[in-house]
Amino acid sequence: MMLPAAAGKYPGDVLWTMMVFFGLAVIWPRLGVMRLTAGALVISYAVEFSQLYQAPWINAVRAHPLGHLVLGSTFNWPDLAAYAIGALLAMLLELSIRQFAA
Repeated sequence: MMLPAAAGKYPGDVLWTMMVFFGLAVIWPRLGVMRLTAGALVISYAVEFSQLYQAPWINAVRAHPLGHLVLGSTFNWPDLAAYAIGALLAMLLELSIRQFAA
């Protein structure tokens, strides 16, 4: 599925937070949905705010493709909204999965 160019990089930000959510769910499968949601959001926000720190050593890590995927590069306020949407979508998907499995 192709997304409109107007969506920019935000679908990737949504998916990044969803990945964090489901990664946490794999590591701690008994964790409640609200804690998973909060954890994914806290991690996503922490990574975004860490982009305000621009020391040479962290910028060298961010220059590597993997470092850039994990840490990003520049702080952007709208990313915070995309992360919230990703956490919400992951929460709704997890609740649906748990209801179906029950």
